[in-house]
Amino acid sequence: MNVVAFLPGSSPRGMVAAWPHVAGRTRGSLWELAAGTPAMAPGSGWIYGILVTLPDPRALAVLDRTFGVLEGSAARKKVDVRVGLRSERAWAWWTENPRARGGRVLADGHWRPVRRRG
Repeated sequence: MNVVAFLPGSSPRGMVAAWPHVAGRTRGSLWELAAGTPAMAPGSGWIYGILVTLPDPRALAVLDRTFGVLEGSAARKKVDVRVGLRSERAWAWWTENPRARGGRVLADGHWRPVRRRG
């Protein structure tokens, strides 16, 4: 059985870039946190991203750490993701109160990571 995850954004980076993925969208609101990272929260708009097929179910633990589940800043939940005309269930990471974490809403639902110069 495949394990799939929904991640905001259209450009997979890091380890995710090597995994099979397709464009998709899910209902909610997309935020950019003060740290410059995306956060998904409940809402009625669309969040655009990618549906990723994970190579191993243990990859969920890596994504949990990435999105802050261990620190309590996010929770992993199943969501319906639209891919073309079909819908698929996938794991996604939700932040309950992104405004309290210095977030600003991205009304168009598209995550565009900022490239920081070092």
